[in-house]
Amino acid sequence: MTRSLLTVVVTVVVVAASYYGFSRFGATSVPSSNAGRVAALPATQPGAGGAPAAMPPRTFTIVIDKAHPPSPSAVIRVAKDDPVTLTITSDRAGHVEVHGYDEDVAVAPGRTATLSFTATRSGRFPIDLHAQDGAHLEVTALEVMPR
Repeated sequence: MTRSLLTVVVTVVVVAASYYGFSRFGATSVPSSNAGRVAALPATQPGAGGAPAAMPPRTFTIVIDKAHPPSPSAVIRVAKDDPVTLTITSDRAGHVEVHGYDEDVAVAPGRTATLSFTATRSGRFPIDLHAQDGAHLEVTALEVMPR
């Protein structure tokens, strides 16, 4: 009986640690070469009088720079079916991709790129920089919560 209880406790601890480790991007491992800073801009409020209005895009700014050592960046969190706009600046040329959504945009030093789409799928999706020099850098993650 004691051994069974110990097995259950160890299983619960491992599952909880895995959940919490994966629920915060970079909590168990730091991205290999670079990290971006993500800042959420204030969302626009719905129409006057409590009447529902068309959902404005949720806008987030991603800055990719030579952060050494890299630090974990904030996860972008939205609700399913929210319109999302990413404003991206990078110190490296390449393209930024939202994996699982097949959405990407070219980035270049000194230029601002914008990527807009609707978050139609729930889940956690990595956002990576595929640099022209061949580097694949984890920048942040998009977390889409069901409504």
